Amino acid sequence: MIQCPNCGIENLDGSRICSLCQGPLTAPASAPCEWAPGVKPMDNSMPRGRMKRRAVQGRAVVLAGAILAVGILGIVLYMVLFGNSGASPERYVTYTSSTSGLTFKYPATWEKKDSSFLDQFYRGSADPSLGNEIVIIRRGDAIFKNLCIASSSKAGPDTEWDDIKESIQGAYSEALREMGGEARFTDLVFQSGEARGFRVDYTLEQQFGSPSLHLEAVMLREETLYRLVLETPLSDDDTSELEARRSFSRILESVSLR
Repeated sequence: MIQCPNCGIENLDGSRICSLCQGPLTAPASAPCEWAPGVKPMDNSMPRGRMKRRAVQGRAVVLAGAILAVGILGIVLYMVLFGNSGASPERYVTYTSSTSGLTFKYPATWEKKDSSFLDQFYRGSADPSLGNEIVIIRRGDAIFKNLCIASSSKAGPDTEWDDIKESIQGAYSEALREMGGEARFTDLVFQSGEARGFRVDYTLEQQFGSPSLHLEAVMLREETLYRLVLETPLSDDDTSELEARRSFSRILESVSLR
């Protein structure tokens, strides 16, 4: 049975109109929800500008993640390819003269020799008057890959550097002209203003059965004249010359005159 909402009489199920008052038997539509005074419904919509900013931020996060992933992958690949190669930086040994104040560093794999070692190649080179302080070699298949000699002597109290430089460079140039060679001179710069010097590079043909590269440095501090010499038999390729020049440059960078 359906009760009429208007008069209260009961009507048969399925009736749409009251049999007494002819009023509709369907319930009135519910009234829309009204908010209490001062209370506003929540706005779930997002401004278009904020939506764009969030989209840009999202793409930036994705890009940063991709860059980080590539960086990590590069590190992993480097460790796989080179991490277990066993390569280590070359160690150096410091030589300090007990008499002249000369100090420099040379590769730890090179061997320190007595001055008499030079007599195998240069007769009379072991003469103490020549001032040879240390002889160092890097062994090679035949004689040596590198031969380094450090020496010192007194220049005299009243000798000016310009006079010494002109005299020594003139002697180099004259001797090399007779042997068909040519010297290249370069001034050296030291942190201490009291030291002066120059470097000379030249090549001699067939000295040890093959051409040899000579790299030398002449340095003056107060009354002491220093010489550093590096001789290298040259191979058919350029590797021996490049290695010699690199080694000599590192030795010169470590020189200290006191």
